[in-house]
Amino acid sequence: MRSSPRTNALVVVLGSIALLTVMLPAAPILPTRRNLPDEIRCLVGIDRVRLEIAPISAQMRGVGVSQEKINGIIRKGITGSDIRIVSDEDAPMLSVTLWPMHTPDLPKVFAVVVMIDIQQRVALLRRDGDKMTLPTTSIMARNIGRMRQRGRILEDSCRTAVQLLVTTLRQADIDARADLNAKAGG
Repeated sequence: MRSSPRTNALVVVLGSIALLTVMLPAAPILPTRRNLPDEIRCLVGIDRVRLEIAPISAQMRGVGVSQEKINGIIRKGITGSDIRIVSDEDAPMLSVTLWPMHTPDLPKVFAVVVMIDIQQRVALLRRDGDKMTLPTTSIMARNIGRMRQRGRILEDSCRTAVQLLVTTLRQADIDARADLNAKAGG
């Protein structure tokens, strides 16, 4: 039996419709491309930094902790994770601030906040590209304990803050690779 051109066309059209009804539900509903937020993009690829550590307060001196010890803890945590400390003005600045807290109302209690700000050169488009150095990310670690343990509390808080920093930078790199793979269709 011979089919007419009209029958052939009808078979092609019906076959196409059937194929589309099977293929369309299988297509992704959400786009596969991801766009990283600027807060993450600004952290991608940071592998060298300048370092500025604020001096420890007078109430921390003489409790088994020194500026040199704190500097060493912070430097070791950074360089031990393959981030180089440099003096290059173009490198992001890690600004470390230590805030010990003690109140006479609770004489046996001590608290500390360690803040690490990542400061980078940025251009403000709304100001005709003015270049400024601004904090782009802040990492905070806090701890509370007995007054007699304040040296250990400060040291532990510094270690925790640096670990959070390193984890944040590594996660930004992982997210960037995933974003790149998604854009490439992988």
